[in-house]
Amino acid sequence: MGSVSYYLDSDSAMETLGFVSRSHRETVIAFDYTVSLSEENVHEYFGADELLKSMKEHHANEQLLFSIQDGEIEPFLAIMNLRMIQHMDKEAIEQKYLMDDNGSLIGRMAENFRFVCASPMKS
Repeated sequence: MGSVSYYLDSDSAMETLGFVSRSHRETVIAFDYTVSLSEENVHEYFGADELLKSMKEHHANEQLLFSIQDGEIEPFLAIMNLRMIQHMDKEAIEQKYLMDDNGSLIGRMAENFRFVCASPMKS
């Protein structure tokens, strides 16, 4: 799925994950996703409100179409017959990708984004 899973409509995302789930059990898919955002919860995630405002202003034709409820990635993957290999939240992403050689944070990640690696469940 690459880094655009949230730009896919739900049917396309599910079709892609379904294809992977029917693949060889050693197949791995890595993708990022966004947790489901609403007017009620957008302020609970660092940077999410600013991200959505910026998207509306600068990328009005882009929308976050595919999302997964916060804390529901493992059950979601299980429904898709996939098992999680690795999951990274905001803090893990920042530690892995946004630290300089001195261990200082060089940027901040919007908290609604997550990274995940998954593979087909063993049959």
